[in-house]
Amino acid sequence: MVHVTAIGEILIDFTPVPNADAPTYVQHVGGAPANVLAVLSKLGKETAFIGKVGVDNFGVYIRRTLNEFRIDTSQLVETETAHTTITFVHLDETGDRSFTFYRALGADTLLSVEEIDEVSIRNTEIFHFGSISLTHDTCCEATFQAVKIAKDAGALLSFDMNLREDVWDDVDMARARMKKALTYVDVVKFSEEEITFLTGETDVEKGAAKIRETYRIPYIFVTLGAAGCYYMWHDFSGYVSSYTVYTIDTTGAGDAFMGSILYGILQTDTLSTLSVREVEEVITFANAVAALTTTKLGAFKSFPKLEEVQEFIRKNRSL
Repeated sequence: MVHVTAIGEILIDFTPVPNADAPTYVQHVGGAPANVLAVLSKLGKETAFIGKVGVDNFGVYIRRTLNEFRIDTSQLVETETAHTTITFVHLDETGDRSFTFYRALGADTLLSVEEIDEVSIRNTEIFHFGSISLTHDTCCEATFQAVKIAKDAGALLSFDMNLREDVWDDVDMARARMKKALTYVDVVKFSEEEITFLTGETDVEKGAAKIRETYRIPYIFVTLGAAGCYYMWHDFSGYVSSYTVYTIDTTGAGDAFMGSILYGILQTDTLSTLSVREVEEVITFANAVAALTTTKLGAFKSFPKLEEVQEFIRKNRSL
């Protein structure tokens, strides 16, 4: 059985090279669901990706990279109708990123219900998805079909809100589809801005409480950037601080956190009985992975191995 299967966008991130005299960009594989799988793969878990690329050099590069990371690509389909989706990453002076998407007709938006492999989806412990695969009717229908199959098969459902307003034609549709997604899931990650977008609450504790009350989601995480994370885990909640590092590029940091939370969940069979200390150790680990990710350019190749994370945590505890 596969540990984690993810569905959604996969694309090429063009990341700027620091200190170049003129804008110079390097290509990296991107897309939040694929990033989550890459994190898990680096940490030793078996993963599989469901998505769509174009019949072009970018699509070839994506498949090759996923294979190098030992991510199952048997459900990565190709189309001649559209090119592989691309995006340009923009970094400010602190390394914080923003994106310009070229996705008006990106291959990832064309994944259809007919291309969903029910047998493979039923063979996974955790099924993960995000909001960007809900932007277009075709891939939205495919995503929810896959979610329903996974839910029916007893998988744990994981969702990353990952709001990017510029990829939506209608923010009200975005809000409605995200709320629909929340009716299925067991694990969810928000940023502060995202939880405000859905609940109207600017206080993260009130926003998370509203999500819990409405959707009965047992595992809720609100990432707070360098400040760490606020969480709700069954009957208890709290804050876990992050680590101070020299940040180069925050691309993929949220995905690093998400993948590491799923890794922690996979490491225990008794989620509902974990102590506060044990839960906060899971989140501390995720914060460490996210922090380490920001010290390098891009996403895939910046994700650390397990021994690197363990050493980083050990050194910081001894300070």
